[in-house]
Amino acid sequence: DAVAAFKDRFDIIITDHHEPPDPLPEAYAVINPKQDGCPYPFKELAGAGVAYKLCQALWQHQGLAMKTEHMELAALGTIADLVALNGENRIIAKAGLERMKQGCNVGLQALLHDAAVEGDHISAGRIAFTVAPRLNAAGRISHAVQGVRLLLEQDPLKARDMAAELSEMNGTRQEIERHITQTSILASSALLLRAWWNASTGPLWSSACTRAWVKGRAAVFPVSICMRPCNMQRMS
Repeated sequence: DAVAAFKDRFDIIITDHHEPPDPLPEAYAVINPKQDGCPYPFKELAGAGVAYKLCQALWQHQGLAMKTEHMELAALGTIADLVALNGENRIIAKAGLERMKQGCNVGLQALLHDAAVEGDHISAGRIAFTVAPRLNAAGRISHAVQGVRLLLEQDPLKARDMAAELSEMNGTRQEIERHITQTSILASSALLLRAWWNASTGPLWSSACTRAWVKGRAAVFPVSICMRPCNMQRMS
């Protein structure tokens, strides 16, 4: 009901870069180069790239010169999305990285400084694995709007404090993930030991599975069982 009420009041334009669903959601327009019949030549744009292309089209429609002040945001989103940096993705990333080195966006500069990524150290790799996780941490620990507010902030002092807060959130996220990983490893080790004990003492001693354990391949067998459903799901 809330969505219907929203659509009654506003025209919605959806931009996306994933494989489109069938049927497409109802909207004024759905912009996705991967849609059937879409003539746009480059199909591998990141979500930020698709949004930037929409902005370019709107500027052209209004007879305005193509703006580049948001290119670093398009580059940030493209690099953070971990898409292949070829074709237009490479053009967007290269132009955006150059603007980042010029210090055009106050909030992004504060985040780069807090992550110790400045000057010649600004690269696609450092953005992807040092800067982007700090923005993503807001959505995992608190609310993604905090990252948006930082990128829109014009006051350097406020931006510095907001960037520090995002870095702190990222540290919390890393601790949580480290704890989950350690817990998973302990649980897997316990299951492995139990499976080995059951196989070596139970009635299945002569089975092919048990012989694999006895030959020192205990780690290989459970991994293959674990990975098989994942591979099947990935291929479907």
